[in-house]
Amino acid sequence: MAGRLLASALAAALLAGPTAGIVLGQSAQIAGLSDVAFGTWPGAGDLERDIRLCVRRTGPGGGTYDLLAGGAAVGQHFAVVNGVVSLPFSLSFNDGSGWREVPGPNSTLTGLRGAERSPAQFNNCLAGQGTPERLRIRFLESDLAQAPAGQYAGTLILTVSPQ
Repeated sequence: MAGRLLASALAAALLAGPTAGIVLGQSAQIAGLSDVAFGTWPGAGDLERDIRLCVRRTGPGGGTYDLLAGGAAVGQHFAVVNGVVSLPFSLSFNDGSGWREVPGPNSTLTGLRGAERSPAQFNNCLAGQGTPERLRIRFLESDLAQAPAGQYAGTLILTVSPQ
């Protein structure tokens, strides 16, 4: 149906910090995410948004980091919900070396290229300068066509940790 309201807001909680096995002096930071509004689905095609964000990796270890994606899940799929109705979506991440699909909730992408950004470079990235990392959220047409009209919402939690 054309014109279905899909005002799904995905709130992104950003977490970064030490985890078990991390060498002291290493850190990873992610910033630049905010709620994402998808608006009204026109009735044909997939609905997707690319979100610009910035990751900063510091310390020894080659500059790689891991990204853990959680929250916003129903079963084995990322999803937004409208009461008891869920609408699945896929999640991909691009660290600058190409898109990688996040297999599902609580999955970790490993070996991502860490941007060795100084605090000033990180702030410049947040201000829209330089090459950012990107997150893609996609709702498939086949799922959208079956979803009842309404407001859908969910929370996506991204955690970065240095390797």
